[in-house]
Amino acid sequence: MSSREFARTFWRNQTSVAFELSDLAAGALDDREFRLLADGIPTLCWIANGDGYIVWYNRRWHEYCGSTPEQMEGWGWQSVHDPEQLPSVMERWQASIASGEPFEMTFPLRGADGIFRPYLTRIQPMRDRSGRVRRWFGVNTEVSAQVAAEQALRDSEMQARADAERVQLALAAGAIIGTWVWDIPANRFTVDDNFALNFGLDPELGREGLSLAQVTMTVHPDDQAGLAAAIQEAMATGGSYAHQYRVRRRDGRYRWIEANGRVELRDGQPVRFPGVLLDVNERHAAEAALREAEERLRLATQVAEVGFWDYDPATDVLVWPPLVRAMFGVDEDVPVSIADFYEGVHPDDREATTAAFAAAADPARRALYDVEYRTVRRNDAAIRWVAAKGRGLFDTAGHCVRLLGTAIDITARKTAEARLRDLNERLEAANEEIKRYAHVVSHDLRAPLVNIMGFAQELQSQRDEMFEAGRLPDTDPLRQQAERDFDEALSFIRAATQKMDGLISAILKVSRHGQQPLHPEPLDMEALVRKLADAIRHQTETAGAVIAIERLPRVVADPLAVGQIFGNLLDNAVKYLDPDRPGRIGITGEERGREVVFHVADNGRGIGADDQARVFELFQRAGPRDQPGEGIGLAHVKSLLGRMQGSISLTSEPGVGTTFTVTLPRFSPAS
Repeated sequence: MSSREFARTFWRNQTSVAFELSDLAAGALDDREFRLLADGIPTLCWIANGDGYIVWYNRRWHEYCGSTPEQMEGWGWQSVHDPEQLPSVMERWQASIASGEPFEMTFPLRGADGIFRPYLTRIQPMRDRSGRVRRWFGVNTEVSAQVAAEQALRDSEMQARADAERVQLALAAGAIIGTWVWDIPANRFTVDDNFALNFGLDPELGREGLSLAQVTMTVHPDDQAGLAAAIQEAMATGGSYAHQYRVRRRDGRYRWIEANGRVELRDGQPVRFPGVLLDVNERHAAEAALREAEERLRLATQVAEVGFWDYDPATDVLVWPPLVRAMFGVDEDVPVSIADFYEGVHPDDREATTAAFAAAADPARRALYDVEYRTVRRNDAAIRWVAAKGRGLFDTAGHCVRLLGTAIDITARKTAEARLRDLNERLEAANEEIKRYAHVVSHDLRAPLVNIMGFAQELQSQRDEMFEAGRLPDTDPLRQQAERDFDEALSFIRAATQKMDGLISAILKVSRHGQQPLHPEPLDMEALVRKLADAIRHQTETAGAVIAIERLPRVVADPLAVGQIFGNLLDNAVKYLDPDRPGRIGITGEERGREVVFHVADNGRGIGADDQARVFELFQRAGPRDQPGEGIGLAHVKSLLGRMQGSISLTSEPGVGTTFTVTLPRFSPAS
C-alpha cells in the first residue's frame, strides 16, 4: 500500500485500516507528496509502530520542539514532556498499546523557547486484516486558548455563583434592601418591591419601569447634586459604582442608603446599569456618634492638655496626636515608630522607661505602665517632663496586640517642684546661717558688752571716791589718779561700743545684700574683672603687685553679685600679699559642661590649715589682725554664690599663697 493510499484511507476512516502492512524502518517514508501533505499540516503529527516505537514526525513537530529526527526517534519524545505529568502520560499510552484502544489526553509539551503549552493529543490505531495493531497515527493540537477560555469560564461561573449566594444571603439578612436594572438608552428603571418601598415609590410602577427623574425625586435635596455627579462619572468610565445618600421613605423620614452597581458599556457607550441598595442608616448614625465622641474627647484632651498614644507591635506603628508630638518635637506629617519614642526619651531616663514598657507588654506580668521621664525635643533640643500611663491589650493566645495610654506635659509642675526644693534647701541653708550668725553675734557682741558692763560697774563702785577726789585740788595725786581711772574706764567703754556698732553695721550690710533680687544677664567676665582690677590699681601699685587676667568664659548671671564676689576676692588677695616678695595675682577660667569655673590665685602669705574651714564664716578672720575688716567678706561671697547655685572653695599653703575656686552655672537663676 502506498503512502498516498495510506494517508487517504486514514483521513477517511480514523478507526482502523484493514490492510496488510509490514513494519516500517526508521526514515523509510519517502513519498514526496505524502511528506508535503504531512509537513503542511499546522498541527503536530507522527507515526509509530504497533509497539509504540515512533518512527516519524512531521516538520511542525520539530519546529515547535526545536528537535531533530534522531533526538525524537523511538521514545525520545519523553524529553519534551512535563516531568510531573510524564508518568500519567506513559501509563495511559502503555494502556492504549496493550488494549489497542484509541488514546486521547491533554498535557503540556515544551517548545523550543522552553515554555510548556497545553496540547490535545489524539492517537488512532491502524490494524491489519487479522485485527493486529500495526501502526499508531498521532496528532497534537495546541489548545492554550481553549484551556484559558475554559478556565475563565469556570472562574466566571464560580464568581457568579458566589455573587448570587452573597446576594441571596444579603437579601435574607436584610443587608440588601432593593435591586434595580437601568436600561440606559431607553431610560427605563425596573426595580423590585423593596427598592420601591425604600424610595417611597409605587411597587407596580417599579416593576413596569420608571425614568431616572422619577427614581431620584425622593432623594434628599442636599444629596441630589452629588448623586447626579456620581452617576455621570460611572457612566463616563464604566465599571463599578458606589455612592451614599439619603432618600425619603413613605413615612416622610429620610434614611441613609448606599447604592452599589456596575455600568456596562457597548462600543464605549453605557447601555445597562444593574445594582443593589444597602441600608447604611444605622452605620451612619454610629459613625456620627463616633465622630461626636471623638470630637468631645479631642476637646476634653485639649482643655485638660492630656495627650494619648497608641502602639501596634505587629506593624511598629505609633500614633501620636499633635499634643504628644509637641512633647517630642516631631512634625505632624512625620510617621513615628517605637524607635522614635525611645530616641526622644532623655538618655538618663531611657532604661527605666524601657523596662516599664516591656513589663506592660509582658503577658506574664501585664503591669500598669506608669512612668515619668524627660524628653529631648527633636526640633529644638528642649527638655520637657512627661507623665505617661497606659497598659497592654492581649488576645486570647496571650499575645500583646496593642499598648495605649495617656501622656501629660508636667514640665511646669517639675519646674515648680525643683523651685520648691531649691527654696527649701536655701531656707535650710539660711536657717543654718542664722544659727551661725546668732552664735557669732551672741559671742562677739557679748565680749564688748561685758567690757561695758564691767567698767560701768567699776565706775559705779568708785563713784563716791571719785566725787571726793573731785573736791581736791588739781595737783592732788588722789584726784589725778581718779581722773586717770575715769578716763581709762570711759575709753574702754567707748571702744566696746564702737566694736558693737561695727558688728551691728556688718550684720545689717550682710542682711541688706542677702535681700537684693538677682537679675541675670550675659556677662563679659574678662571685661568685668579688668574693671574691678582697675578700681584697685592704686592699692596694687602701692603693694608692688601685678594682676594677670587670662581669657575668661562668659556667663549669664547678676552683674552686681558677680562684681561683689570677685571684688572681695581681689581686695583680699591684695590686702594679704607677702611684703617680702613681689605680689602676683592671676585670674583664669574654663568651661566644664553646664558650669564655668574661675580661679583667683595669689602668692600671698597663705592661710593655715586650721583656719581654712572657718574663713567663710561670719566675723571670722585668719592670721594676724594687722589689716582692717570685720570678717564678713568671704561669708558674703559664699552667701551670694549659694543664691546663684554656685560654690567656692580654696587651697592654700602658708608662705606660698592661696587659690580661691569659684564655680557658677553657665546660666544662673534669677531670685
